[in-house]
Amino acid sequence: MKASYAALGVLMGIAVVYLVAVALPGDRPAAPAPAFHATLADAALYGDSGVYSDLVPARAGEYELRFVPNGDSPRRLGVVIQGNMTSFAQTFELRSERQGSESATYYTWEYLGPKDVAVGADTDLLVRIDPNGETMGPVSVSLVPK
Repeated sequence: MKASYAALGVLMGIAVVYLVAVALPGDRPAAPAPAFHATLADAALYGDSGVYSDLVPARAGEYELRFVPNGDSPRRLGVVIQGNMTSFAQTFELRSERQGSESATYYTWEYLGPKDVAVGADTDLLVRIDPNGETMGPVSVSLVPK
């Protein structure tokens, strides 16, 4: 009986070592740093015009817009990105979706619309974010290389 407990202990030890080795980052490639990121959680960030804008350097290539919205985020979010050989303009609609079961219900949110941005040349990009008057709800916006 003691031998079977010992064998079980050894197997559990091997399993723990394996799980730790798999969970550690190791040689996995790092995610690319965003070319642009803004967390808009204060109406003052939108300035007097009610539109957030920033000028950011970007290398030529394919990018993806990513959002972190919640239930208080602007219902419509306009994003314009302009630069040398780059022009993107889209109004995103916030969608809420109920998840889970009756005993454990929660909501997820996402902005609907095309999120791919092609940057044609190394350039400074003008990024404009228009919450359409809803400056009180927080949202994070990133432009990430693909």
